[in-house]
Amino acid sequence: MMLSGSADASISCNASSVQTIAPPGTTITSATHTTLPSPFNTAYCQVLGSLVSQNPGPNTVVFEVDLPDSWNGRFAFYGNGGFGGSLQAIGTESYDSALASGFSTAATDTGHESLSLLDGSFLFNNLAGREDFAFRAVHESTAAAKTIIGGFYSNAATFSYFLGCSTGGRQAMVETEKYPDDYDGLVTSLDPQ
Repeated sequence: MMLSGSADASISCNASSVQTIAPPGTTITSATHTTLPSPFNTAYCQVLGSLVSQNPGPNTVVFEVDLPDSWNGRFAFYGNGGFGGSLQAIGTESYDSALASGFSTAATDTGHESLSLLDGSFLFNNLAGREDFAFRAVHESTAAAKTIIGGFYSNAATFSYFLGCSTGGRQAMVETEKYPDDYDGLVTSLDPQ
């Protein structure tokens, strides 16, 4: 059952329109209306963006937020594995299933790009990168996603959840400790198994 309906008619699924509802300091790279592949077949607005973290910084953090046409009023953020470095959760069965169930969904690259989730080289001589990986990228991407969701649907999410294991489990624990108001619930484990 969808509780919150569809998008605000004044906001289109394109980068310039979504940019008008994005928080200051956020750049919307693209916004494309698309459909999840079978078996989900759910229509949604895929928004790619970035923000620049500061103090220390600057450092660029990439995020994605996906906005289903039929929204259930809830938000699910997906954590990373290993050292992050990409939007790992996007396209996984769990992520797609949540989106198909009407959740607005989001993920971040943790403030750096890497071809391998085992590549920790970004940590060397990079205080901004370390802080983004440790806590800042998830928190700031969460704040940006919630602002975009609120503007897109003209209504804030009624419940927000963080999902992740391994590094995602650590991210959830740090979020709970440092930013207890970011999420209403966690589905997490520190064990990747």
